[in-house]
Amino acid sequence: MQKVEGSSPFIRFKTPVNRGFLFAIMATWVPALRDIRKMVVDDNPPEKRRPAYIMEFAVRGHNAAPGQLPVSNHAYYEDGTEMRRTNVAAFQQLWFTIATAQLGFFGAAKWDLYWGKYDFTNPPNQSYWMINPTPEGWELFPSYHALRLLLSTTERGWQVVRVEPWFRNDWDPLVRDEPEKEIAAYLGSNAQLALVGLDTRGRLLNTASEETPGYSIGGLTPSTTLNLAIWNANGDGRTSAATEITTSAAGVARFEVPLHAAFALTTVDVR
Repeated sequence: MQKVEGSSPFIRFKTPVNRGFLFAIMATWVPALRDIRKMVVDDNPPEKRRPAYIMEFAVRGHNAAPGQLPVSNHAYYEDGTEMRRTNVAAFQQLWFTIATAQLGFFGAAKWDLYWGKYDFTNPPNQSYWMINPTPEGWELFPSYHALRLLLSTTERGWQVVRVEPWFRNDWDPLVRDEPEKEIAAYLGSNAQLALVGLDTRGRLLNTASEETPGYSIGGLTPSTTLNLAIWNANGDGRTSAATEITTSAAGVARFEVPLHAAFALTTVDVR
């Protein structure tokens, strides 16, 4: 694995800061990230590059669905469920976050963690939150648990490192990337490690699949015990209790993850 270099700003949002610029872009799909990377990295000389951040992202559904009033903000899954409540939305947002790390962005901010509305003209416009207020307390959507999988196995300041293989169809917006396994690796200053991944063939699954793709990840410390946490293993949108995986004498970890799920393999104690 090798260090992933950061990218530069696309849109200036506020005044420059010491290490780059704050800026905002609204991105809704992974291929768009490759376009942005080309504009801010490949099309600029190294001395003009600055840190780049994705400040808002969410998942779009349908404007019309059974049993629901038509809207203009792509708020529904195909069966009429609000997109923010679905496993599909959670899966794709975690995939998007993995892609930002792979492509060298310095960070990505989900829109939104908390409950909030910005447009009351046609409810439920702009309703993308991950925590929902109810009379019984705060309801946590699958996207909350998916993001927590990442945030509970990494820490601020960790370095993203490249996971091989890394082919042209992984970064070039002009080359089609077929559905496949995607993994981002995060390395802490004290040799902590987290590998977060999923199989994008499961990107449209809102229910459980019987298929369990196998993973074989090399380049790890030989004969070492790591913690494997799986989000949505049972199709319920939650993260299961972590299990232990021991690498081989050659430093290879082998395990299986349901097609509809995502995983974090880490040195961190996951609770």
